[in-house]
Amino acid sequence: MLNLKAMIEILNSFTNPYFNTALEEYYLKNFEDNCFIVWQNSPSVIVGKHQNAYSEIDYSFINENKIDVVRRITGGGAVYHDLGNINYSFITKAESTKKINFALYLEPIKNCLNKLGLDITTNTKNGLYCNNKKIGGTAAHLFKDKTIHHGTLLFSANLSNLEMALVHKNDLYFDKSIKSVHDVVTNIVDEVKLNISIGEFKTLLVKNISDYFNVTKKHKITNYENLKIKELENIKYRTWEWNFGYSPDYTLKNTFTKKGLTLNLNVKNGKICNIELKHNNVPIIPNENVIFSTINHSKNEIEKVLLQNVNFKIYPFSLNDLLKIFF
Repeated sequence: MLNLKAMIEILNSFTNPYFNTALEEYYLKNFEDNCFIVWQNSPSVIVGKHQNAYSEIDYSFINENKIDVVRRITGGGAVYHDLGNINYSFITKAESTKKINFALYLEPIKNCLNKLGLDITTNTKNGLYCNNKKIGGTAAHLFKDKTIHHGTLLFSANLSNLEMALVHKNDLYFDKSIKSVHDVVTNIVDEVKLNISIGEFKTLLVKNISDYFNVTKKHKITNYENLKIKELENIKYRTWEWNFGYSPDYTLKNTFTKKGLTLNLNVKNGKICNIELKHNNVPIIPNENVIFSTINHSKNEIEKVLLQNVNFKIYPFSLNDLLKIFF
């Protein structure tokens, strides 16, 4: 078994999801010691590396509620984060270059939850369940001789926002991306009989991990590391190209019957390569494939094209109506 007794705790109080996702990649690729991090994010949806971000979210709800969308480097499905979540990451030397030992990293997490009187089970995808309701998901990634295993725990998250932000769009988007599995979820605070705050739970979780792996050393993020993480955040994790454009090629087929709008859209490498946008079966924009050709499937670029080429005075719909059909 992999010896993790020399594990170090990385102290991270940041709640910026772009920064925190960059932080994980930075320590995976630049930190030699085995380490773990317990952290939180402000409201955000974190999508898996091989997912179509648009097909996993309610785009209007996300924008209206200022919920960030960030793609991570691990696989699996999309998850919702807010300050009611506690997230954890293990970054270690790989036990195997082909397989990750999920059970090893989940053991101290389950022990912590058991101490709160919760009976925890796992499924084949290493999700954590209490009373047949999901309280946490996990994902992992191998990089050379290193591995990152991380997960999220729903402690007192806004479950209404979670349900509204994460949606099934398999009837609109057609692709080969990894699809999220939507389970019935619950918060830990609603399942425990003890009166415990999220701060107390976070402390308990850190202690259980530290005791399990005999962690005695803590590491504060240095100024140099902070600078490098922010650089990675800006050049990768804050970009449309990574968070949305990295999605596998896809087709979008959408219809607003009451408005008489239909859209068939093909996207490759994040760019529109073929489009049929019609009102009552009549193209809205002449030479639409030329005008839309090679622009990103992004709200800003599409809005610019529409404003330049559509005379909304002659149609019974608004710019907002037309934009919605693109997502």
